[in-house]
Amino acid sequence: MRRLLWIAACLAAVACKKDKPAALEEVKSAGDAGAAVSREEAAARAVKALTGQCEGKNLESCRALGVLYADGTGVTADPARARELFTRACDGGVVKACNNLGLLYASGIGVEPDPPRAADLYRKACDAGDPLGCRNLGLMLQGGRGVPADPARAATLFDKACSAGASFACNNLGTAHRDGLGVPASPEKARELFLKACEGGDPTGCRNLGALYIEGKGVKQGFSAAAVWLERACKGNDPAGCRQLGVMLLEGKAGPVDEKRARAVLTQACQSNDRPACEAMVAKGWAVRNAPGKPVPEKTP
Repeated sequence: MRRLLWIAACLAAVACKKDKPAALEEVKSAGDAGAAVSREEAAARAVKALTGQCEGKNLESCRALGVLYADGTGVTADPARARELFTRACDGGVVKACNNLGLLYASGIGVEPDPPRAADLYRKACDAGDPLGCRNLGLMLQGGRGVPADPARAATLFDKACSAGASFACNNLGTAHRDGLGVPASPEKARELFLKACEGGDPTGCRNLGALYIEGKGVKQGFSAAAVWLERACKGNDPAGCRQLGVMLLEGKAGPVDEKRARAVLTQACQSNDRPACEAMVAKGWAVRNAPGKPVPEKTP
């Protein structure tokens, strides 16, 4: 649950690191410099500082405090409190907070799911210049969730957000070009966009780029090249990227079979709830099933 909440809060900015409250970053830097400040203490200090600033009507601090309540960083996770803080900041003109709030309504975290309300909030953020508000509205339009489906409009919004630096949106636009959703199908354009997303810090873009090399779409087929991009995806904690890399290592498609490395990356994917990776481990005898039937990786020898 906490992981889901952090993902929701984190998507409110172009990158998770950029979305962290400044107070938390400043205390963390002090700890890195040698001060005796634990991560927990740093988070608690950030909550205290942001609470005071929010009470002083600093609405950006209210939004940042909402991120911490959503994730449970430095404070007990409280999605309802996060919603209250995001609402206050959004109503006061902090556009990122409108996107944060939209994510809560879209996912039903701390509130009843309300896709039309989420789409309205994303639109408000997008119209005010927030790239991820545009990106998230594009996702709603692409899937027809909360709004009538409009893949062409979705692609336009992905393009706008990608151009503004939202790497997630570059990946979404790449997918649209790969599959011909609202734009002409173009694996070459998809390759360009997946690369931009990957270089911008979105591991899903790295994984999708690797998949193009596996399939030979828009690029010359090459398993060694695919492994490079899948490795980057896996290092960025993309479970599907780890799984695809693990399968390649087991099959020896990018060089000699490497079961030790394959087991490591499949374990990483399985522990991130990628079920196909867990099943692959069960097949190799590297995982066992617990009582509910979910594969559980055994300890690596």
